[in-house]
Amino acid sequence: MKRLGYILCALLVMLGGCKSRRFAERDKVSGKMSVQQVLEAVRANEPRFDQAQAGKISVSLTYQERKMTFGGSIGMITDSLAVLSVQPLFGIELFRAELGKDSLRLVDKMNRRYATLPLTYQGIDREQGKVLQDMVCNRLFVVGDEDLLDLRQIDMQKTDKHYVLSFDDPEYEMLRYVYQVDAVTFRISEAQFVVADNLASMRVRYADMRPVDGIVFPHTLDFMLAMPDGQQIACCISLLRLSFQDKVNITPVNVGRYERVMLPDLLKK
Repeated sequence: MKRLGYILCALLVMLGGCKSRRFAERDKVSGKMSVQQVLEAVRANEPRFDQAQAGKISVSLTYQERKMTFGGSIGMITDSLAVLSVQPLFGIELFRAELGKDSLRLVDKMNRRYATLPLTYQGIDREQGKVLQDMVCNRLFVVGDEDLLDLRQIDMQKTDKHYVLSFDDPEYEMLRYVYQVDAVTFRISEAQFVVADNLASMRVRYADMRPVDGIVFPHTLDFMLAMPDGQQIACCISLLRLSFQDKVNITPVNVGRYERVMLPDLLKK
């Protein structure tokens, strides 16, 4: 069960980056805004960076009424590689997840085994690693081609504190997205990805927004994953030591002497 927790968290906390640009928060909302204006404001305030690392993280995972906590670290290089290292005992790396552009490799260092999961899907041209990165990095994301989004198909509701944007993927109608956007800062406070009428879904709430090295980034990410069998997994991640300026040195594990296994075998105790 513990390895399952490690892997699920690995899927959730992979961070990625794009080229840096300045953010510009708005002090107040003035007048009625169109969908396009709200989207442009969100894009202008998305975190953008070349590389980042969280030298210390804390993860709390709840599954089937069991709660597990462990620590670790994250390192990421723009459009190249992101690594989550799980270090629950005395800083010794027991498990790691390496997210590339098109695959996720899970490495069980204690038992010298690994599994590789492809992140490319038939008929979808976008790099799926980037989709996962964008979701975790407090940015807008879609599985299909972002350029095909028809603004007329996006439903927008306005509350006292938020804009709520919802739409179906223009290429894959079974996928639906819901974004909750702060009406003052135009930063995403919640994102939800739903498959086929709530058959499965993933929701992330972003909290504790603070500037680090000139970039405003959430220091708490609260995930909820609902699976087709009705079970739910909750995962709360706290970034305790975050930096966007320090040079990141990460390399994939040399798995030449490791045994390659299928994912179900990697999950076995």
